[in-house]
Amino acid sequence: MSITHRFIRAVVLCLTVAASATATGQEAPVPADGQTDGMCLANLFPNPSFEEGLTGWSVARGDPQSVAIDKADCHTGGASLCLKPQESPAHVMLVGPRVPVNPYEKCRLHFFAKSDRPPIGPLFRIYPVNTDGRQCAGRSWWLTADGTADWSGVYADMVFPPDVAQVQVTLCGGYWDTSLDRGATIWIDDLQFGPAKELDLGDKTTASDLSIVSNGGFESGYGAQAFAWTANWPPCSFSTLGAFAGGEAQVRWDDEDPYCGERSLCIESQATDPTRQYLVVQTVYPENGQAYDIRFHAKAEGANGRVVFEPYGEDGKWVCTVCGARLKPGGWQEYVLHYVPDERVPTPSGLKISICVKGPGKVWIDELEMVPAGAGFGRTEAGQ
Repeated sequence: MSITHRFIRAVVLCLTVAASATATGQEAPVPADGQTDGMCLANLFPNPSFEEGLTGWSVARGDPQSVAIDKADCHTGGASLCLKPQESPAHVMLVGPRVPVNPYEKCRLHFFAKSDRPPIGPLFRIYPVNTDGRQCAGRSWWLTADGTADWSGVYADMVFPPDVAQVQVTLCGGYWDTSLDRGATIWIDDLQFGPAKELDLGDKTTASDLSIVSNGGFESGYGAQAFAWTANWPPCSFSTLGAFAGGEAQVRWDDEDPYCGERSLCIESQATDPTRQYLVVQTVYPENGQAYDIRFHAKAEGANGRVVFEPYGEDGKWVCTVCGARLKPGGWQEYVLHYVPDERVPTPSGLKISICVKGPGKVWIDELEMVPAGAGFGRTEAGQ
């Protein structure tokens, strides 16, 4: 990325923050309990603490009786949003307002939440809206957060391509898999979405600030639980990482032997059917025509772990695998890949990162970063 391009993005960001603050009349609230230090430069959400009830939100799926404003239990102020499926294992979906975004600008979704059945937590889906006002069919961000018994801050960062002018946020409680009893009561408060404030993660991660991968170190973040990765396995799709343990696979944060920082991602599978893949995924949006360097560290037990980068078009169909790596059994090893734009890939296109175990095996991933080619990896080496 050229110095001129960075300067233009910085100017656009400053203008966006000023315009957003003027348009909404809101500044990012100062969170309590020292969990965050103002995670967004400006909050584009109206009614972020649900003091005005469900203003700005509507129930799109599920029983409306499952949605309530709780004035007795909230993080700040006098109200919070409470999602309580009336019939287990039902789920409920709320559709929120559309908010503006700028091309390749780092945006942050941040909120406080708690659950009566940790680690089950809320699930967000972010729908990009084209510049002509149409919702981008097939393109969306799934974001899931592990629930906690007490109020805790959670955030995720994301960027969007130049054909996206707005995004629409949906919020879900409960589980998608109707064969399992996964219901939980979830409270949400102090919801923010806007240009991301730069965070100092100290020595928790070596990932570069230029990386377009969110939470590539799988860390707890800046005094708040970072999330941007979604577990997806048959038959239960799009769930929180910590909520699945049993059956043929386990997906979890692992703090026993990370490559760097406090934790890594671990996927363990006992499945014997090679067609069943246990995945943890995230979607990023590379800049049009830009090549990228990709680095991560991994270790594996068995020879069935892999990491693949697959672009997909607006119809949601995968186009091809542009790069990937099969993980070698043994201790922590470094992998370096190169993403070069493929003529078969529509522009702009989302790039889905899939970390999976195909068949029996166990893998750990840490410090995944994806930076513009030639920009250089990382800030410091682990252990320094």
